[in-house]
Amino acid sequence: MVIRRSQLAALSFVILLLSLIGECFGLEGSPDSSFTSPQLNIAVRAVAVQPDGKLIICGAFTITRVGGFVSKGVARLHTDGSIDESFKAELDGSPFEVRALCVQPDGKIIVGGQFSAAGGTPRGNIVRLLSNGSSDSDFAAGLPGSNGKVLALALQPDGKIIVGGSFTTMHGQARGRVCRLNPDGTLDEVYASGLSGATGTVAAVLIQPDGKIIIAGYFLKVNDTNKTRIARLNLDGSLDGNFRAAADGDVLGLALQANGGIFLVGVFDVVSGQQRGGIARLNADGTLDPDFDASANGKVSTVLAQRDGKILVGGEFTAINSVFRGCIARLTSAGLLDRAFAEGAGANRHIDDILQQADGKIVVVGEFTSINGQDRSRVARLEAALPRDIMAPTIVLLGDNPMTVMLGSVFTDPGARVVDDSDAERTIFGSFGSGAVNTNQAGTYTLTYVASDAAGNAATPVVRTVVVLVAPPPPPPPDRSAPAIVLLGDNPMTVMLGSVFTDPGARVVDDSDAERTIFGSFGSGAVNTNQAGTYTLTYVASDAAGNAAAPEVRTVHVTAISMLKPIKDSLTIKSGKKGKAVILLSNNIRAKVPKAMEEGELEIKVLSGAGLVTVPGTLSFKAAYKSRDTSPPKITRVNLIVAAATSQTGQATLAIRYKGRTVQLVVSVK
Repeated sequence: MVIRRSQLAALSFVILLLSLIGECFGLEGSPDSSFTSPQLNIAVRAVAVQPDGKLIICGAFTITRVGGFVSKGVARLHTDGSIDESFKAELDGSPFEVRALCVQPDGKIIVGGQFSAAGGTPRGNIVRLLSNGSSDSDFAAGLPGSNGKVLALALQPDGKIIVGGSFTTMHGQARGRVCRLNPDGTLDEVYASGLSGATGTVAAVLIQPDGKIIIAGYFLKVNDTNKTRIARLNLDGSLDGNFRAAADGDVLGLALQANGGIFLVGVFDVVSGQQRGGIARLNADGTLDPDFDASANGKVSTVLAQRDGKILVGGEFTAINSVFRGCIARLTSAGLLDRAFAEGAGANRHIDDILQQADGKIVVVGEFTSINGQDRSRVARLEAALPRDIMAPTIVLLGDNPMTVMLGSVFTDPGARVVDDSDAERTIFGSFGSGAVNTNQAGTYTLTYVASDAAGNAATPVVRTVVVLVAPPPPPPPDRSAPAIVLLGDNPMTVMLGSVFTDPGARVVDDSDAERTIFGSFGSGAVNTNQAGTYTLTYVASDAAGNAAAPEVRTVHVTAISMLKPIKDSLTIKSGKKGKAVILLSNNIRAKVPKAMEEGELEIKVLSGAGLVTVPGTLSFKAAYKSRDTSPPKITRVNLIVAAATSQTGQATLAIRYKGRTVQLVVSVK
């Protein structure tokens, strides 16, 4: 075919026109002319976005201006790409590089890499920065951090942080390249405790909706089990043996699709026995997805899943599926190259990380200095349309289904949650079809819940069945638990010969019946206080269902002490002096009168005039009769010394108690 000069001129005009259209209207994947690259001279390794749209970048760079130092290792960019000089991070170390970022909902930023200090304070490879870039002193305060690089960070919904890297200890405790930190930066001592972890570097971590964690990197074993470059961990850090994926080369990046699909990228050629050139997709159970087949001719370092099922990949390749693409490309859900994206020269060097903004535009960072022939130094924003929301939301019922309510009761619809990949979660209530739930009419009713997202995608309707019952609910299961008897009062008890005995009883405690009090069921004979000896009271009880409690037995001792009295009912002493009162104790059984009493047997209390007189803490005993004869009774004489206060007069009353018997002694002070 011969092309005439006029045709060549027309073709050149068309190419020029397309180029101008691309610059004016922003072809997808072309540099965004409204975004100014910060012109850094060292590679940027990761990027994250704040809720206000500002970007956080990290690497080994130092940013200075004419006025002096701005930031080192981490920087913040305005939405137009210019440096936010109000953010000043001061990370340092040798060697030094910041490799991972994650932004908390409160705006604080967790960063990891290879460094030894932040703001002049020792920090071992992980730190949290405040919104102004300064180090958060409340995060991992006084703890040593890791003994190796931190390369991957992921934030759980509960605020805990998954950390991956090349370390073997975190905060001084053994952790094999992966660990979990509490929200305050301390080590979660439950997660992966006692497990060996990964045998090689963990370069990427991914949290699934069920809380399980996928790790990937350079390792060959996890928790002493063969796992080549990719594995899944349970909620406690143990290995999930049901996840059986494997790669023959290093896995550098992970991404999760809304449908549960798992993307992995790296420098591998085979995944789970099948040829896959640096890009693969796994099903949720870890099996290889045969419907996705794409191949890169070089290292793929990062992957991002769009909500429309397409994926973005970046790295150090020049072709995808044998079609030229300079270090960045977009693939369809089947692994085909999306030719509408990134046509042109692409990036001239490695892309390390990709981020998609809320408006659909794509931010890339890495080692490049140009994209599509335009100067873009290590940070660039690419034009892209916001992916169309084609995913329908899901309705999750709250409360029981089916539900049972009683005739005449009040029914309250517990509603349902709507979960969507794009819109915020919300609660809805039943859209009733023909008729509502009529609790005055027995029968079966249905409530239908419908919902759609902001894009108009309709969720699959969910139906709740509500049964209005006439009969009362079935009786509770039979009571087979026996009650327990708890004795009241002392056990054993001691009462005086000739006194009146009152049974203090016992409490019955049961898991079904009300608590109640019972009194002793006496066997042969009762407590006879006119006859010295030992008696027993047996308490028995059962609950309303007839379950018998274990019997409880109380021992009652009737003592033979028959006399307690002072020789004189009153004692007169001078102010500031001491006086002696003699107390007689008698025992009419055949036993030697004791020369000493057990502590606490004889009690002396000042009933009135406490500041007027005092009595000693220990008493002197003297036996007047030591014969074993019972007549006359053996008597123990107790000498009670009473001391009067100086310069005071008046009367005091003492109470003298011995084994249940009490007498009083009046002391006059003159």
